[in-house]
Amino acid sequence: MLQRDYIMRLIQLFFEALAKFLRNKENQKPDVLRSELDELYKTFLKYPRDHFKAMSIDEIINSFNDEGKLYKLEIVAELFYQDALLGEVDKLLLEKSLALFRYVDLNGDVFSFDRNRKVGEIEEILSQF
Repeated sequence: MLQRDYIMRLIQLFFEALAKFLRNKENQKPDVLRSELDELYKTFLKYPRDHFKAMSIDEIINSFNDEGKLYKLEIVAELFYQDALLGEVDKLLLEKSLALFRYVDLNGDVFSFDRNRKVGEIEEILSQF
């Protein structure tokens, strides 16, 4: 029970930090925003963004083996999604984000309109490549 409460608090804190990042997104340069994203990776996933960017989808999925695995994978997917859209679109990060969002959707028991919306947006962007 305590583990579940901890995970829920972690998710709440992540989405509060993400909301703050998104509010400031219009006023910052891509390099500053990437630095802020890197801090989010380190704070919520314990590793910098380059650690996850270098991994394959399977490696990312297998890197989490605790009760909060799906929540952490959704955090990685969200950070990849935000990262991919800073400056010039990063196709590889979008593909990884899409794969992780789909994995969470297929393996989780919580439906998310926001996740489904993002999957649609990513598919639309990728179709233009």
